[in-house]
Amino acid sequence: MALAFGHWIAANPPSDAEVKAIVASASQRGGAQQDYQTVAVLGYASACALLDSSATAVMTRGLERLSGRQPFVDGNPMAFCSDGIAILGIALGTRNLGLPAVSAKIIAWLQGFAAQMCLMEGMEEWQRCLFHAADQVLGGKIGLTACESVSAADVRMTLSVKGLLPALAGQAAEDQELAALKLITSGSLTPVSYEQVTIRQAALEWLARSTPTAIPGRMSPEDLLRLLERLPAGLRNWTWEMSQRTAAMPMRKWHVDHEYHVQNMLWFLLAPIFPDLDDEQYLTKIGRKSPRADLYIPSMEIIVEAKFLRSGDKIQKIIDEISSDASLYGALGNDCKGIIPFIWDDSARSQEHDYLKQGLKKLSGVIGIVIVSRPSGWIDVSSESDAEQPAKKNSAGNKK
Repeated sequence: MALAFGHWIAANPPSDAEVKAIVASASQRGGAQQDYQTVAVLGYASACALLDSSATAVMTRGLERLSGRQPFVDGNPMAFCSDGIAILGIALGTRNLGLPAVSAKIIAWLQGFAAQMCLMEGMEEWQRCLFHAADQVLGGKIGLTACESVSAADVRMTLSVKGLLPALAGQAAEDQELAALKLITSGSLTPVSYEQVTIRQAALEWLARSTPTAIPGRMSPEDLLRLLERLPAGLRNWTWEMSQRTAAMPMRKWHVDHEYHVQNMLWFLLAPIFPDLDDEQYLTKIGRKSPRADLYIPSMEIIVEAKFLRSGDKIQKIIDEISSDASLYGALGNDCKGIIPFIWDDSARSQEHDYLKQGLKKLSGVIGIVIVSRPSGWIDVSSESDAEQPAKKNSAGNKK
């Protein structure tokens, strides 16, 4: 049953082969062998469109048989009474079967114990959330209240994504996602079941897919680093034309020739996200020196320092320059928590990037390093950039 549930809850389900084998085995069981776990397996399989007509008939018989089982024996609840995974699978199978008579029997059966079990002390919150989802699948006819516990944020979010619980929007959705992420990354030593692991994996996959790299107003230094590290992906459609795109316009190549061009590129990337972004910002004067930050984000108190590494430059030269910058920026009186050197390697010396990073990591105040190599296709063999072309002479020998 756990594998069938894991296959159904997964954002990117693995191959059907293993689950199909489990379903095939469950479809062969009847009578006393057809326990509640078997019916739940068939329920999850129906939700994944893995049941044929014969297996659907087996599930129908299983649901009818299950609806006649007594939930309590001598006052003690049967195992299925507290198994939220099984109850949800049974509810899904009932809904997908679409037979009113069978649905009425299952709803009446659940009404006989579900609410009582959810009120019992000791039931885990994530299980209560599964019971509530099963109720929603069946139209809310069991009458279970929603589980609002923070400890079940991951379950609520994942079931909302699956469409079993109402979807939140705006700030409420962001709060729920943040609560789920904190729960998953809390580092608790409390062991969790396989089913809980699959829920959290599905939640993480959804968060990775739904959350942008940067969220204005909610960015950490780590988020800023990740954003800057993604800049090479944006260069894929950078204008570097090797032929005319339209008949009326000449070819264009957006050269990155020096440090100011790198600053312009970073400004274009960061300004829409940080309204307070400032360039060429003068900081507190140190002696006779007036340190000037390339790009400064006051709300984060972080400086992004642009550097341009040419083919003839020594790696140590860049390290020395950033070391000098970091010591000035971090001086008393400056609101600077750290700097991120962004280095444009125009020489494409990727083999030396690790050495450069290791050297910069030793500097106080450096919170991260980003090195981007000039794309290999940016070789202009037909003409040089205007800045590099020598002045042409006319027929009289004068410079134009």
